[in-house]
Amino acid sequence: MNELTYSRILPDSSVILSGQMLEIIETDQIFTLLNLKKGTPLEIVFSHVVLAELENQANQDKSLGGAGVELMNRLNTRIKELNTQRSPFSVKTHGTRPTLEQIKLNSGGELDALIRKHALETGATLLSGDKIQYQLALIEQIPVLYLPHEKVKIPFEKSLDRFFDDTSMSVHLQAGSHPYAKKGKPGRFKLEKIGDEILSRKEIIELESNILREARADPQSFIEKELKGVTVVQLRNYRIVMCRPPFANTHEITAVKPLVKLTMDDYSLNDRLIDRLANAEGILVSGRPGAGKSTFISALAEFYLNQKKVIKTLESVRDLQVPPEITQYTELEDDFEKTADILLLVRPDYTIFDEIRTSDDFQIFADMRLAGVGMIGVVHASSALDAIQRFIRRVELGLIPSIIDTVVFVRNGAIDEILKLEMRVKTPFGMRDADLARPVVEVADYQTNQVLFEIYEFGSNIVVIPVGKKSRSNDYPSYSKGKGKLNSKKQHYSSKKKDWERSFDIDDDEDYSDSIGNSSIRGLESEYGASGFRKTDLINKIGANEHDVLKFYIVYGKKSIVLRSSIDHANRYLDIYADDEFVTSVTLNKKGEVRLDKQTHMFHKIDKSLQDGKQIYGIIVRK
Repeated sequence: MNELTYSRILPDSSVILSGQMLEIIETDQIFTLLNLKKGTPLEIVFSHVVLAELENQANQDKSLGGAGVELMNRLNTRIKELNTQRSPFSVKTHGTRPTLEQIKLNSGGELDALIRKHALETGATLLSGDKIQYQLALIEQIPVLYLPHEKVKIPFEKSLDRFFDDTSMSVHLQAGSHPYAKKGKPGRFKLEKIGDEILSRKEIIELESNILREARADPQSFIEKELKGVTVVQLRNYRIVMCRPPFANTHEITAVKPLVKLTMDDYSLNDRLIDRLANAEGILVSGRPGAGKSTFISALAEFYLNQKKVIKTLESVRDLQVPPEITQYTELEDDFEKTADILLLVRPDYTIFDEIRTSDDFQIFADMRLAGVGMIGVVHASSALDAIQRFIRRVELGLIPSIIDTVVFVRNGAIDEILKLEMRVKTPFGMRDADLARPVVEVADYQTNQVLFEIYEFGSNIVVIPVGKKSRSNDYPSYSKGKGKLNSKKQHYSSKKKDWERSFDIDDDEDYSDSIGNSSIRGLESEYGASGFRKTDLINKIGANEHDVLKFYIVYGKKSIVLRSSIDHANRYLDIYADDEFVTSVTLNKKGEVRLDKQTHMFHKIDKSLQDGKQIYGIIVRK
């Protein structure tokens, strides 16, 4: 560095906002930087352009402007203290406020040029942390010192870290209130008071200033959003939202950090579910705030990365904890649509959209998915069905299964439910007339294949109809308090083949009474079975689910025998048992019944079983 003997300095806004100006004055580093003897009289010149920049940002309720003015006040106070102690400092201002035209041209560097001009006019050494400003000053032969942003060391007692411990997910700091923190495990958090002293407005503002200083100096941190009354900062692994008047009634800081980092192995999913996630291309991850969605998404991202996939993220606030191989994108010029255009050029295998909020976001997710990009979306929802319903009316109903094929619901840090979506043309559940057939979106539980809901158009409305009641069988993992990991009982899928099977469909075009013969019904509509064999015996024998076992009412007619179930089981495919002996496989008609003609072998087998006092059961076959 060339020897500098100037006793006058002019700082620009970059070194003021970073806090470096205050630091080099307090520690006497300024004399070393200028090659001056300690105690040499020093004059600090503030350009009116710099003051106008800070004032403008502060008047727009931007935290940088407020922090800059606060640092200027602290700097001025400190200089006065030093004057009485040891070093003779003087402070003055120079120049005029920028004109409206110069402000409009600021994006082209007009104000930076004015600052360099003021440094030249006063014969001061320009202090800057802006690389371009420094290089242009050298070209213009203006004495300049470059102060690159270095990691700021904030004392622990004045930093955000002092409010966190190993069990804290978030801290909530508000002027005029005690500090609070949410502590616990994913989905099981409790709000606790973490300090006895009430926080003052001055303490909150100072903490905001320190957070901004750290974010500007740390290459792993950045200011995500700067709005009137709100600033969003990503400080390493902390996501920080700072609110102030007029947006909020007081100064407030909310900071959130990831509590645990898991891999897909920690979720203990069985091979079938892992295979589904590996091959699914339209995944929707849903859950309540704090349920563990981001933790699962981070694990899923690493899972795809290990499969040699190109992964990108699309985040409004880039706070997902992902490996460095995964690039995190945000809104390009405040527009996710422009980001999506760039993503199509980048050609990722999977894109994680965290999180989908507005109608435009849902449309972008749909467009990307239909363009062939694997999409994983994150939405806030109180149930898996609610997550699906958020797409209704935002995209065409017929496209929903093409956009979303798998829905994962996360609760208490564990996978609570996995649903799959399929489109079929059928008569909706509860309707009997075949003329009412239409495209229906079936929402089924992936583990059991049980259809839970049907979504279809009814007139001008889109309706969501519950079809079956979900049976909870602990097939999905639960959070283990003792080990702090996710455990589950894997479901065992049977692939045993029957020795012989015969299936047939019931022709139900005729009216039920006609098919039997009104005049020939012998009044034998009763529940058969006298062998003492119980339903639980069958369940234990073949390992069936209790909810899948149907008991029939038997109706004898002149030409046939009818096994009558409930209309709730219409069109189901069943295995028929006499006690624990397999008889045949059938498909129920739209009335939930099956008719066996007297000429068939099956009629005689069922009839003999009934005469022997055996119970007739049906077992729903899950395809």
